[in-house]
Amino acid sequence: MVDIKKSGRKLVLSHLLGKDETYKVNERKGIFSLAIFKKPQWVKGITSYCEDGQHILCLDYDSICYWIVKKELEELSSMHGPFIVFKTREKIINGEKVGHYHAYCLKKFLPNEIVRIQRQTHCDTSYITMPLRSIYRSWVLRLSDKKGSGKPKFLEIIGKDKMLDYEISEAHHNILCKLYKQIQDIDYKVKDGLKKICFNVYETGA
Repeated sequence: MVDIKKSGRKLVLSHLLGKDETYKVNERKGIFSLAIFKKPQWVKGITSYCEDGQHILCLDYDSICYWIVKKELEELSSMHGPFIVFKTREKIINGEKVGHYHAYCLKKFLPNEIVRIQRQTHCDTSYITMPLRSIYRSWVLRLSDKKGSGKPKFLEIIGKDKMLDYEISEAHHNILCKLYKQIQDIDYKVKDGLKKICFNVYETGA
């Protein structure tokens, strides 16, 4: 809470910063503003970029009923193969399971194809434009810890036995299998044989 006192022409603002808070003073065209906010965290994520310039399909869902996510991914898996789903935060609201979810499809696409598919989903709209803000021009999903939600937790595989003959990114498959053993159960038929993968360290809010 900010305490504001006025004495004559002097305006005094006081606020005791919490351990996780910081501030920023802005000035534009003679207008000053003070912003007090929680310190951003540095986290590490995996990018969608493949060594041949294609991308895997990544989806990021925020504050959504899980049954909507599941229904959507079941439909997409019939066209593009298995989706590997993680939760980063989840709670029950009015009897509904609601949370934040990540989904990976390891099939490879061109960037414009990724955007077209994402726009047909209920994924976070700001996530669709993430490549514009990424040095790898990629979509990124977090792998590391984050205060308040921990590491993403494996939830399930949707469409485990569907469309397994598409070429997938072996590099992404290997890293996800290393972190989450359940993914080894998917019997992918065609792997691209590429090994390079890019990780992105970035700031995020609480």
